[in-house]
Amino acid sequence: MRPRFLAVILTAALVACPVVIPQDQRASNGVSLIGVWQADDSLLAAGWRDTYCFFETGQFDFHFSQFSYATRILGLHGRYYTVHDTLYTKILWRSELVGGYVKRDDPLFLGEWQISDCRRKRIKQNSEWEYAVLRPVRFPTSVLPRIRIDGRLYFRISQDPRYYH
Repeated sequence: MRPRFLAVILTAALVACPVVIPQDQRASNGVSLIGVWQADDSLLAAGWRDTYCFFETGQFDFHFSQFSYATRILGLHGRYYTVHDTLYTKILWRSELVGGYVKRDDPLFLGEWQISDCRRKRIKQNSEWEYAVLRPVRFPTSVLPRIRIDGRLYFRISQDPRYYH
């Protein structure tokens, strides 16, 4: 009786909390999402713009622009999958700056404000699955692949998502 009871409980838990394994990690134009995708520009400068890193394991990282020195949330980490032209994401934790103080930035840099004497902290987040619209973008084969995520243009900078780090 006891093993059957455990089997029923485990089955109910699996049904209630499904683990999503990415089945289709491509946009409808056939471009694989695996890799590093930078927003708005295909060039790398002194820092990254908003950037997605999609991994084969169904994990993703989103890094906020490195050109903003006064933002506390640095990045997001979670799970993703796609269905047709829809990207589903679930944030598991975020990287955030805590403590410190805001001060004027060095005039030689572009930012006006920066956060100083702070520390980076990983903060767990229990979020729901959210979705974004993936739009294929036609491009000549000689240029970098590109996609639109909720209307914003992203360029694949690398096919290796670890390239960002």
